Amino acid sequence: RSFNPSTTLSWTLQENTEFSLRVIDVRGREVAQLAEGVSAAGHFSMIWDAAALSSGVYFIQLSTPSEVSIQKVMLVK
Repeated sequence: RSFNPSTTLSWTLQENTEFSLRVIDVRGREVAQLAEGVSAAGHFSMIWDAAALSSGVYFIQLSTPSEVSIQKVMLVK
């Protein structure tokens, strides 16, 4: 999915759990910590403004103690 310079990220937590939502670049470095903590189950969304980052491929990583989910996105300026 391509975007410029912001996009809406959505995720679902199936149970009350700790989680983190972060952005990783193609070299494996964390470039943004978007959300973290303990959350109730439910569907969530937020707008990520990536205007400060360079064009390129990034990975959105949602981590919980029981699962890691990764989505590839492309920032095009």
